[in-house]
Amino acid sequence: MTPFKALYGREPPTIVNYLEGSTANDQVGKQLKEMDEILWELKDNLLRAQLRMKNQVDKHRREVEFEEGSWVFVHLQPYKQLSLRLRRHQKLSPRFFGPYHILKRIGRVAYKLDLPDLTHIHPVTIGDL
Repeated sequence: MTPFKALYGREPPTIVNYLEGSTANDQVGKQLKEMDEILWELKDNLLRAQLRMKNQVDKHRREVEFEEGSWVFVHLQPYKQLSLRLRRHQKLSPRFFGPYHILKRIGRVAYKLDLPDLTHIHPVTIGDL
């Protein structure tokens, strides 16, 4: 569900492209043509901004694949997953826990780990190892 539909309970109105000569009034046609050009420019700027952000993020990413039997550290959400936290203050607890043994590979980025019995975390972890 889109945020617009959640807020208003209906789909947003579609903005159709202006067809040259589809209106009898020249002033209305001129305004519709200007609005159409502005929308195309906005879409183009948004696409270029998204590509710039993606390129910046991709500079720090790397493709890593692990084998069964390897040892890995697990990255946890610091304020949500508290069962592995060893410190009283969440802010001071480590971001990575482990190392844990990979029992099985389940797909490209999912792995089943040998976690301690006291943890309240699902043993299949996706990414962020």
